[in-house]
Amino acid sequence: MSALHPKTTPAELGIDTLNDLKKMAISPFPTHYAVWFSHLEKANSQLSTEIERRVNTGAHISDKFLEEVYERYFPTPDAGPDVSEYINELLDQTNTVQQISNSLHSNTELLQEGLTDATVRAETECQTPAGAETFVASLISTAKNAIERNEALERDLIEASSTIVRLKSDVEAMAKDANTDFLTKISNRRHFYKELERLIKAAHYDNSELCVVICDVDHFKKFNDSYGHDVGDQVLVLVAAILRDNVKGQDVVARYGGEEFAIILPNTSQKDAVNLANTIREAISRRKLVDRATNEPLGSITMSFGVARLSPISSSESIIKDADAALYDAKRAGRNRVRY
Repeated sequence: MSALHPKTTPAELGIDTLNDLKKMAISPFPTHYAVWFSHLEKANSQLSTEIERRVNTGAHISDKFLEEVYERYFPTPDAGPDVSEYINELLDQTNTVQQISNSLHSNTELLQEGLTDATVRAETECQTPAGAETFVASLISTAKNAIERNEALERDLIEASSTIVRLKSDVEAMAKDANTDFLTKISNRRHFYKELERLIKAAHYDNSELCVVICDVDHFKKFNDSYGHDVGDQVLVLVAAILRDNVKGQDVVARYGGEEFAIILPNTSQKDAVNLANTIREAISRRKLVDRATNEPLGSITMSFGVARLSPISSSESIIKDADAALYDAKRAGRNRVRY
């Protein structure tokens, strides 16, 4: 398989992707292409880690495996525009680049053949001034034709490469939009579940720790009724920002629904997860709220947190259930606290 390192152009990556799929006897479907292209480009470290882990264990890279990876890391059709159309076009452009590359190689061979033929002809045609003039004119014509063909192919190559860059950017933007909550700009519930499944699987495999935190804004309905939904939305955006600012790059922060949020904390002990939840809780309770439209003071809000730790037999459903139960205990105990 191709080495994992940044290529100079997306076109080269596209060709390597097709070659690798062929070597692995993988069907060249758009979904498989999208996964392997992203892997070679190192566009998503989590995706590449999952693939490398499978390769290192000697497991076969199959059509089914790549389809499962695609489901976890790329948007589904109901999440917006049909991403498969973009990937199909990306695949077409990569094939175009491959054809142009082949044509450039053919042109080089034709030029070499012409020069070899010219060497043979030179012995007989250059014996007179007129013959030499004709011979030189023939050489110039051969070189000129080769240059013109190559220039045309280079223009096509630049155009195809530019299209690949644009399509790749479009696919990445669609994937991000499909996984992002429109209001708060953090992960949405759909992406949370996908990431939770993936991270639990990795934690079980590595025998590493993982915690889930479920939290929500205390008395948010009352706050909304008092100040209106626009102000309520401002509060949700603020909460999301505070959550995001307090986690690490490997963690996942998501809007779970309404005023409820969720955090996945891989490689984190229950003690550290509880400490983090308390840090966030205190940061939120200290924050003095102001209506951005009127500068009216709105007081402050509090949040309650439930923390659950992954066990050897935990599933995504069971750890969420445990975190929800802990959140309920925090509410029942008076709110503005952390339970686990």
